[in-house]
Formats: sequence, C-alpha cells, structure tokens
Amino acid sequence: MKSFKTMFFTILAVFCIVGINHSQTLIPVEAGAGADANLTAALIFANSGAAENVVIELVTDGGVYKLNAEDSVLHDLTIRAKEGLAEKPMIIPGDTIDCFLEIDESLLTESITLKLQGIKFDGRFEDGSLNPFDNKDFIAVVRGDEADRSILPNVIVEDCDFSNCYQKAAPETDKTGSFFRIRDYGTAGTVRFENCTFSNNADEVILAQKGRGRDGVFTAMDSLIVKNCTFNHAGNGPKVQGLITVKCDEDSTTPSAAIILDNLTVYNSYPRVINTDNCENTIVKDLIIASPDTTNKDNKFVTIEMSNSSISHIDVYNVAPAMEAIPDTVDTWQFILENSFEISEGRDIGGQAGTPDLATIYNFDPMFEDAANGDFTLMPGSPAYGKALDGAALGDLNWATNATSVLNNETAAPAGFALSQNYPNPFNPTTTISYSLDKKSNVKLQIFDITGAVVETLVNSDNQAGHHSVTWDASNVASGIYFYQIRAEGQSITKKMTLLK
Repeated sequence: MKSFKTMFFTILAVFCIVGINHSQTLIPVEAGAGADANLTAALIFANSGAAENVVIELVTDGGVYKLNAEDSVLHDLTIRAKEGLAEKPMIIPGDTIDCFLEIDESLLTESITLKLQGIKFDGRFEDGSLNPFDNKDFIAVVRGDEADRSILPNVIVEDCDFSNCYQKAAPETDKTGSFFRIRDYGTAGTVRFENCTFSNNADEVILAQKGRGRDGVFTAMDSLIVKNCTFNHAGNGPKVQGLITVKCDEDSTTPSAAIILDNLTVYNSYPRVINTDNCENTIVKDLIIASPDTTNKDNKFVTIEMSNSSISHIDVYNVAPAMEAIPDTVDTWQFILENSFEISEGRDIGGQAGTPDLATIYNFDPMFEDAANGDFTLMPGSPAYGKALDGAALGDLNWATNATSVLNNETAAPAGFALSQNYPNPFNPTTTISYSLDKKSNVKLQIFDITGAVVETLVNSDNQAGHHSVTWDASNVASGIYFYQIRAEGQSITKKMTLLK
C-alpha cells in the first residue's frame, strides 16, 4: 500500500485541478477512475488543506462513484454533479464504510461549509447488498469534548437523493440508520435540505438530539430548513421518534434552533413527521402526509413546542390504518384533529404552548400519479393545488406540474397592496416575508439596519399579481433590529423585525 505522503503527491500529479477563481479549486472526477484519481483520493486531497474551497465535480453522466474509506471533512468542501448531466451521478460504498461523510468538530480550526449538490447516495454495494453503516448514519456532525463550541459547521444539501441506510444491513430487523445526524454532542450552524428525496432507512431521517444539557449551554444547530423534499418508505424501524427530530438545550435563555419544514411529501413512512423538544420558532406548513407505514403506529403526526411555532396547511390522507387504536365512540377525523397535531410547552423549560391552525388541516386524496412506484406527481385535478399558505400546491413542489398552479399564485389577485409581518419574529437566522400585489408591478424588497444602510435586496424584479413570499437568511449579520421595506408602483410599506442569535 502506498504511504499517505506518496498518495498525496500522486493525487497532485494525476488530478486535473482547475482553478475557478482565486478562492476556489475545481477537481473533476470521472467514474471508474484509477485508484489514484477516484473520489476517495479527491477527498484526501480536499482535506489536506493544500487548496482552498475545493469543489469535487462528478462529471460522468449517471456514473457510479465508489467511496472506499470515510474521512472527516476539515475544510470548506463542495461535492457536486457537473451541470447539464442527464442522470445524477451516484456515490456508493466501495469497501465497508461506517458512514459517507463526517465532520468532527474537534479537528476544525474554523467554521466550515459542506455542500452537496445533484448527487445520489445509495447505501448498497455494486452487487446490491447493503453496507452496514456502523456509525448509524450517512452524514454526521460529531464533536469531541475539547472542541471549540464557537466553531460551527454548515451543511447545505440540494437536489440529492438518499436511500438504504441500515446499521446492521438488515432492513427487516434494524433499529438504527439515519441519513443525517448530529451526534456525540455535536452542534451545527445552518443545516439545509432542499429538493431532496429520502427512502429506505431504519431510524430518523434527520436527527439532532445529543446536544441537550450535557456540559454547557448549547443547542444542536442554529437553524434547520427542509423544503421541497419527499420521504418515501422512510423511518421504518421500531424506535423512530419522528422523521425529523430536533432536541434543543434545556436552558431557556439560549436561542432555540429556527426550524422551517415547508412543502414536504411524505408517503409510506413513519407517521410522525416532526418531533421537537424545547425548540421555539418552528414552522411546519404545506405538507402532504399520505398512507403512512403501518408497521409502527403513532397517533401523532406533528409535535412541536413553544412560542413562535406554527402548524398549518397540511393534508393527511389514509392515515387511520397507521394509528394506534382509536376509540369506537369518537369520530376518527375529529380524533385526528384533536390529537395528532400539537404545539406544547417546552418539555424541560416550560414556555408558551400554541394552537395548530386546524382549519387548514385537510383530509383529501392528493391524487398522486403512481405512488406505489414512487411517482408523486399531482394529477391536474388534485385538490392539493391552491391549498398552500402562499396559494400554491401542498407537498414537494417538484411534483406540482400543473401549469396553472405555480409558486406565486396569479389566479386570485388580492384586494390591494400589502406587506405581512415576517414570521417567525423574533427569528434566528431565517424568517419569511410575505406580500401581496393587486396587479403586475415592479417590486423592490430590501432589508435595512437601524442606521438606514441597505443590508440586502431580496427582490428587485417584475412580479405578477398575487401572493408572494421570500425567505431571508440572516446568518451573516449580527443580532439586532432590522427593517424591511417593499416598494411597488409608487407605494411603500416598512415593517420592523428582530434577529436574536
């Protein structure tokens, strides 16, 4: 076997390394490349620190890339598919591995960002057999006891597919296997999954729970955003707490993680989609929960906690078979409305409970094209169109193909020009700003600090009449009072919001 030093210099010689600009280094990798120029070798180079902001680009259309050894990510790293590929490249285990990627915060000297874009991650070997993920996850953030808690990694995942995560490689009996996990008392900055799919795992899909009250005041992450994602046959083991489970710390004086779950399609999966402890500022909206897996029953579908949290605009269909025994003396639908959606006080720290918007909890067939074969396209007559908070469709919008139902609803113009209060408020670090136009207008929506300086321009374009919303990510600005202002057709409205970090 080559020594690490020999391999490292061989990597330098073999890889075609293309500098994109002064702060980014591109490494194109072909599927089936030799041992010195494969994905594993590219990760070794990225973690060496020899180049800044490494981008590993998988260039083979539909290529299968084998990861032969897991490694801890130490520097800013992007792994992405080359733009324009007809089929996503796939990363699979080459040899038995404990996980695909890990961030060990005790090894970091500064905050980093891991980005994954346009890739399939499959836990099966090339012959179809399952890899035993002994660390219980595909991607993990872990922290040693001596880690600096001011160093927070960010994890940004876009347009990726995750499948087949089982610790013991035994789907029928496995109890653990998560696609993303913050474990061993790790913490993170922003964690974001957009336009992703998740299928076939034994435990929570996204889990962050070991940050609770151990050796100091901290929480599992600053923010979690899961948007336009699909869960199909996910979380099918016997110990699932919720497909997405986040447990914040037990000190009421520290900011909670800001959590936004928006436009999710959940099918044949564990019934409880979200479960949080001690987390303020949790928004759950625009979901379709259909035909949950009946192996492990649960009467709860969404359980969150505390002030500035909300539950609204959710369709639950064919869920009764996945629920524990419902008394014969009660109406099933009424029982679901009264028991399956909950905004409670903080489990350990008290706080203010809330009330779900039960008027926007629906019970209709979403009319998927072919759910049994993984096609959740909403058919043209689906009642899910137009039912979302912003007037678009419920569920993962990647399946909403009806041309008459778009993200910004143009069919029902509001009565006038309006700007809503941002939500949540206070927030950390993301908040949603909604506005309405009664006619097509050129819109400028800007954020200002207390001195009147422009912090960011969120919108500067022509917008159709209708209801619109935009999310502001304030990760890179300080806590404080900010103002947001909309201008359109000679009119303006300004409102105040508070960022608490």
